[in-house]
Order: sequence, then C-alpha cells, then structure tokens
Amino acid sequence: MNASPEPGGSTGRGRTARLLGLAAVIALFAMQVSADWSTTPDSVRYLSIARRIAARSGITDLGNPAPSFPPGYPLLISPAFLVSDRPFRAIGVIHLALVAVLAWATYAWARRRTRDGAALVTAFVLVNASLWLHFRRPLSELAFMTIALALVELLHRLVQGEPGGLGRAGRIVACSALMFFLPLVREVGVVFPLAFAALSLIAAWRGRLPATMPLPLVMALSLAGVGALGLFTLYDFWASHRAEPASATHLASMLEPPVPHAAWAANALRYRIDEIGRLVVPGTLRDRAAAGWLQPRVAVYLTVTILVVLGWSSLVRRGDLLAAAAAPYVAIYLAWGFESGTRYMLPLLPLIAGSLWLALERVPRARVALFSTLIAIHLAASVVDWRTRDLPRTRECAATWPVVESLARFLPPAASLSASAEVPECVQSMLGFLRDRVTEPLDNPWPRPGSSAFRVEPVSAPVPAGAAPVAEVAPYRLLRRGDPP
Repeated sequence: MNASPEPGGSTGRGRTARLLGLAAVIALFAMQVSADWSTTPDSVRYLSIARRIAARSGITDLGNPAPSFPPGYPLLISPAFLVSDRPFRAIGVIHLALVAVLAWATYAWARRRTRDGAALVTAFVLVNASLWLHFRRPLSELAFMTIALALVELLHRLVQGEPGGLGRAGRIVACSALMFFLPLVREVGVVFPLAFAALSLIAAWRGRLPATMPLPLVMALSLAGVGALGLFTLYDFWASHRAEPASATHLASMLEPPVPHAAWAANALRYRIDEIGRLVVPGTLRDRAAAGWLQPRVAVYLTVTILVVLGWSSLVRRGDLLAAAAAPYVAIYLAWGFESGTRYMLPLLPLIAGSLWLALERVPRARVALFSTLIAIHLAASVVDWRTRDLPRTRECAATWPVVESLARFLPPAASLSASAEVPECVQSMLGFLRDRVTEPLDNPWPRPGSSAFRVEPVSAPVPAGAAPVAEVAPYRLLRRGDPP
C-alpha cells in the first residue's frame, strides 16, 4: 500500500521535510547538553544511586540502604560515572539518545493513530518546554516516557508481525526486557503490562486475539512487568529494615499522606487538569498550580482537558494500549495527588497531543493551523525558558563548585549537615552530591538536641548560641553544634 501524500507535497518531499525538521530539533537538544548540572533535590538521589551502581557497591541513596527511587533510571545513567566523577555531559548524551528513540516511537504511534497528523503531533511533543526542561535534568521522566512509547510500538509490531523467524524472537526479547525495566524506572509503569494483559483478554473473549499472540505469551510478557515491581517491593522491604535506624519503605511512603477524601480528591483532580493545560498551553510551564477552581486559567485548562478526554476515548474504543494504560496511570496520580509541576503528566504528552488532534477532527483545516501555531509558540517558549531562566541559573550554580568543594573538605564523611533557608537549593544539592549524604534543608531551630551536627549559613547571619564556627568560605560559613573539640 502506498503512503498517503503529505499536505503540500509528494510523499518523498514530505519525508525529506520531516527528516530535516527532526534533525533540526535533535540539534536543538544537542545544544542543551552541558557539563553543568541543572540541580534538583530528586536528581541528587538519582545520581547517588547511579554512582553506587557504577561502583558496584549496591543501590544506596545518599548513604541510606533504602533507596528513595527505584533503580531503573540510575542504572541507565550509571555508565556516565565511568567517564567522569561529574558526568553531567555524558548523562546529557544518554538523554539525547533517549530523545531520538522518543521521536521514532511517538511518530510511529501517531502514524497509526492520527495518520496525516503524525508529523505535527510528534513536533508538538519534541518542542514542548516541559520535555526540554526534563531533558536537561537527571530525572526519570524522559526515560520513562521513552521506554513506555517504545514498548507500545514494539508490542504492536509483535502482535502484527509474522508468526516465526528471528525478527519475531528479537521482538519478544525486546518487549520482555522493556516490560521488566519500565516499572523499575517508575513503579507506575506496571500499568502498561496490566493494560496489555487486559486488552489481550478482551480480544480473546471476543475471538479477535491474533494467532501470533497466544495467551501464554501475553501472560509471560505481562508477568515480566508485574514481577519486576514485585522484586523491587521485596528489595525495598529488605533494604528499609537494613537501614539504621529502620526506615519506611519507598512504596509504603507513597501511600502517605491521605486516605483520599473529598477535598483531597478535588485538589488532585485540579492538579492533573492544571498539568494537562500547562503541557498544551505555551508559556505556562513555570506557573504555579491554581489555588482554586474559580480562576480564569482553570476554565481554559478544563476545556483543553475535555478535548483531550474526547480524543482519548476514541483511542480507547480502538483498543490502543497507550490510551488504555493512561486510565489507571491517571487514577494513581489522583490518589497520589500532589502538585508536581508537570512531572506526573509529562509521560502522557504524546497521548495528550494525539488525543487533542483526534478531538478536533471535525475541523481539519483549523486543527492544522492550531497545531502549527502551538508548535511555533512552544518552540519559542522553550528556547526563551532555556536561555533566559534555566541556563543562567545553571551557570551561576556551576560557578560555586570551588566554594562547595572547600566547605565539603571540612566535613567528616558521615556527619549530618543542614543548611539555612538562605543557602540556595543548588548549593545544598552540590554538597549532597560531593559528600553522598543528605543535606537537610529544614532542620530548625538549630542548634538543638538531635539536630544536625553541622550547619551551612551565609556569613552575614549571626552565629547562633550553642554553635561554633568551623570554617568560612565566602559567602558561606560552616558551623558545628556545640563547642569544638
């Protein structure tokens, strides 16, 4: 069957234009690869686990045997620590490879589900400011969405492929590996094997399950993902009791705080609507979540979400795996209903873009114009956010490495450390990275019995009673609780 021509040109010219556009976007991502670290508190923990994996010394997290996050993403970036002690450029190169795979997987999925909208849907995803932000940070979102989309596409090819041969065997191995690995990147990834099993069982009940996908194979693939989560749960339980003192397991902590109630559920729903809106509406990445329902932007975001749900429902009716997995995925983040910037909904960005495209199918010319406009504005917003906000902050933080290194030299290896609120978050993160220990940002009042042994404060702050100066490296002072020995 011949491919349908792209609007405005032949199939060949359309393919060339897509390849050139993809190369341009990949080049923009490559320009963001840096030897400097765009710090976040969570990224310190991911880096700590990755460094320990690279050193073959376990999965400890800033000295704690019970990791705060599953080991999939740290394992993915751990080879970077074989290149450098500060492997931020190498991690950027790994992220660049993930973006290339994400572009392929998004286009392949969108080609099947939106046909002539595939190029625009893919471009919408690749120029999104939230994707750019998380590309620059050592966090799991990019890895999770890439592996999830690649799994969806490989499963489709496995179901539709020939019944035998080396190619099919390779796809089975690849799908099994991704099924197993995805919940180890983020535990919520278990919704993909569960959704795959559910769709396959429904197809079998209706007599539509392809002969190339017998139920035993379906169950084996699905159990790979469920088994991975089970293994991490057992490890998490064991590691939490190995810690001194024993700590709560990572998975148990995810059940806190709430038993959901009406106010919590309403807030969680508003947060998810807010996230979807901020992923679609350009220039809103840095906005804080709306404090209540009666704000004008909530009405805009709610309208966007309704359109996305309409498109999503048509994908569910077609048995799309990505759409089917999205339902329990969102349900989990309604129960785990914290405000997260755009981190929770970002992995669904390809689905959000594809669903929005399908929801506007009654106005085909208008949706091409709308998507083209959104892509242009998103690209501009992403470049502006990177160049005017993230890049200056990252460079400013990178300039403080000598100061942080000097402070770290005065600290015993396992000493507890806190920082006052006036110490920038990046300095706290860099101290945690260098020492592979937690830097507590909220240890007030200090000093007091049970508080951290050491404290970093600005030199302009008065020395509190009960503390003794250890070192001064402008603009910070290191204090010790009690009199020096």
